[in-house]
This record gives sequence, structure tokens and C-alpha cells, in this order.
Amino acid sequence: MARLLKNSTIPALALLAACTAGSGSDVTRLKTEPVLSGGTYSTGGGITVASAFRDIGGQTAVCGLWSESAVQTPYTKGKAKKVLSSGAVYLDGTRLLSGVDFFAKIPPTTDYATVSAPCAVTEVPWRPGYADRVPDIRLPQQIVYQDRGGIKGPIVEFRQTGPGALGGSLNLVQAVFGNTVRLPLGNNPIQGGGRYSSGGGVKAAVDLRPVGNDAYICGTWSESRGQSPRTEMQAPEVLARAAVTVDGKVLVKDLRFLRRASSRGSLAGRQANCVDTGRSWADLADTRTVSLRFPAFVVYPGPDRAITFSPTGSGG
Repeated sequence: MARLLKNSTIPALALLAACTAGSGSDVTRLKTEPVLSGGTYSTGGGITVASAFRDIGGQTAVCGLWSESAVQTPYTKGKAKKVLSSGAVYLDGTRLLSGVDFFAKIPPTTDYATVSAPCAVTEVPWRPGYADRVPDIRLPQQIVYQDRGGIKGPIVEFRQTGPGALGGSLNLVQAVFGNTVRLPLGNNPIQGGGRYSSGGGVKAAVDLRPVGNDAYICGTWSESRGQSPRTEMQAPEVLARAAVTVDGKVLVKDLRFLRRASSRGSLAGRQANCVDTGRSWADLADTRTVSLRFPAFVVYPGPDRAITFSPTGSGG
């Protein structure tokens, strides 16, 4: 059996220095859709961590990237590096290294195919089976902001809930997507969505509508009540990976512009946010099939039981 690090307090920076002193092979590309981890702040927004094990010189290396929400409160700005430095990577339940703040920061994304990730080489001999293992990254729950001046103020906590960097924008649509047209949905909108393996889910409804001579997609979304704490802030990650397709081809991707609605009742007839598809209405007026495409992905990889999101025909 491979010997894991006996001294779990070896600084990650020292390990990183050892690998960056080597060749350019000490960076790697992750999978196009790697398994993600991370967490969210109690005030909204959060951190996403993408990682993988790699073989570097016969030793097990940990490689990764991280991102944070573009829109967040002043209480959480600049806190991500501290959260990452407090984390640790485990393999088979044993700590492999402490601190993942050496990971490279990138903008929030759903596409990891073109980004190079730095690696930290550990003392653990490489085994071929590690290539398919998911690094068990643990980020402890912690207070990232607390007013200590004697005046009652907010206490902001970080919790590991799964990827969180695509959150924080749902209530600030105009800041992210610009001015938004708003129209009511029809009585028979296109519907879709999915469910979490831990219970509850997300559903959405969209219409293809003419606005002047242009074709717009209008839509709303809602999520189930009483979800697991691991999924109650994951809707942005789901919507960012969703798309509207026309005759099987993607027309609009990243559906975070959709307007949030109450989970009670039907989404038909609800006031919806609309975006320009970039196509003329005349081009799409004879469209045969408009549909909603939702992803299947791992919302929370562990360290306890993983939680997945799976698309369903009519939402969660």
C-alpha cells in the first residue's frame, strides 16, 4: 500500500515550490467537466474548486483551479484565499497535504478544457488507479467576517456545499447580463428541470417570443423547498450549465438570466426575463422543436455521500 504523508503539517507552499522548480510538466489540464467542490457564504456567492490527481515523476501530485463569485458582498471579498489555505486534500481518508491556496485562480466558468492547473507533488508513490480518483478536498466551516467593534453587525459564515462561484448573480441580473426585457410567459411554455439525489430540485419554463424583428427567449425558474443544505444554494450552478435548444441545436446557453419565481403553482403566465438570441424572428418562426436541456453532474462530491443532479422531463 502506498505510504501517505506522516507529517500532515508540511506547508503546501513548500510542496509547490518543489514542483514549480521542476519542468513545465508540473502544470496540467483538467477534464473538460471535472468534478467540482467548493462552498458558499451565508450572504450569497462562494468558491468553486476543480482538482485532479496526476503522476509527476512517479509521485502523486494534486493539481487544481479555483474561482469565486463575480458579485458578492464586501464582507466576503478577499476571503477566499484564507478559506482555501485552511483546507486539506485527503486520499483514502488520510490527509495528503494541507492548504489548496496554491491552486490557480480563474474566472467563474463551466468550461475547464483550456486552462492549465498548477500541481503540488506529494510524497505518496503514484498508483494508476489514482487517475480516476476524485481528490477529497475538505474546506472547514468557518466565520469569514464578524463585527468585533462592539456594534452588532453581520456574522458571515462559509460552508462547504459544493461549487459556489457561479452564485451571487441571481438577484443582480442586470449587473451580469445588462438591461433585461420582461414579458409574461404564455399558457403552454416549454418546461424542463431536474432533481438532486438528496431530494428536491430545480424547474424552469421558457418561451420563444418575437420582440420587434428579433427572437427572444423568455423564462422563469423555481426550486423546491426543504432541500439539503448541500443543494439549497446550487441553482446557479445548474442554470449556468442549462441551455435552450432549437431543433437539437443550442440557441441560448447559461440560463442564469431567467427570473426566479415562487415554487407554488405553475410557471405558466409568470412574469419572465427575456434575452435576445441574436437571431431574427423570421429565421425561427417555423421552428419545429424548442426544448430545455439540463445537465447531469456531481453537485457535491463528498467527503460523505456524493450528491448528483439529474435532468427530468418536467423539472424538480
